[in-house]
Amino acid sequence: MTERPEEMLEQRLREALDRVPGYRGYRLKEERRDADRRVRAAVADAYAAELARVERVGRDLANARRLGEIAAVERASQAIRHYIDRVRTASPGYGGLFGERDIDGVALDQLRLFDESLLLGVDELQPAIDRLEAAITAGQPLGPAADLVSRTVESQIIRFDTRQEVIDTGHAADRDGVLAALQPVAEVIPHEAYSAQPGDAISILGDDYLVDAKIDVDGRPHSFRLFRIAREPEEWLFVSREPGGHLIRMSPVTPPERGTIIPDTNLRQFAAGTGDGEVIGERGSDGLRAVRYALLEDAEDPDEFGLILDWDGARQAFVGRLTEPLDVEVFRRTETVG
Repeated sequence: MTERPEEMLEQRLREALDRVPGYRGYRLKEERRDADRRVRAAVADAYAAELARVERVGRDLANARRLGEIAAVERASQAIRHYIDRVRTASPGYGGLFGERDIDGVALDQLRLFDESLLLGVDELQPAIDRLEAAITAGQPLGPAADLVSRTVESQIIRFDTRQEVIDTGHAADRDGVLAALQPVAEVIPHEAYSAQPGDAISILGDDYLVDAKIDVDGRPHSFRLFRIAREPEEWLFVSREPGGHLIRMSPVTPPERGTIIPDTNLRQFAAGTGDGEVIGERGSDGLRAVRYALLEDAEDPDEFGLILDWDGARQAFVGRLTEPLDVEVFRRTETVG
């Protein structure tokens, strides 16, 4: 059975950064310039291959003496060249993302989304160039297809400019602006709670909670975060990175010494993986560490879930129940200027 379009787009997003050898993201300050350079080089190279296709169409037009259509195709070529130049020559800057101060965690999340979307952008461009090549082969007018190529590239430039704004300032961009720049990728981004940070407030069914700690698991095949929203009794909110993924209110329990069977529950493993984990609390991050995880479910109760984290032998376990995404709101911490 064919996957739904949003599921296919989500899968492509998850795979996008796999195209970039050595990409580690922006969590570590010393690796941010390298991550930016690697992404921009990969995007520019991908678009250069598509530019060669459009330029080939232009040469075929010239050889066929269809001179009246060359201008539209040349505009499409110029748009792609301009975008490649912008991507290759963008200044990495000395402040903002690359400065010494701590960077807003929401900004780092946005940059990952932008990196994925820039790499996915070439997949958005290819169908327009396919139409261009089909039109010249069939002897049809090329103007509409060439204009579609130009419009597609213009949307990529807006996306890139918004990404550069985040890099230059080190601050998250306005959410509405991000959603507009990321279309159609915005249709599959995670719930806004995924970008919550310690100090933010989370409201669940009208009850307000202050986030004071976060566990971030950037894993395969699943990535997720847990936000501590209460201490007495201790409670965490699990948020999947997958669009439409689970939000689960969870409480810590005694983990099993080995395996994935949590005593006194009917929970059984349905997924497992590995990844980079990070715990962020009132004193900041304890650094990236390797982590293994197991996700558990109850076959008789579809709202009941569990999680086991294994930090090189130090284990944590959580159990809890699903929360409706529409019941969860996030209120960002307001920075005060002293």
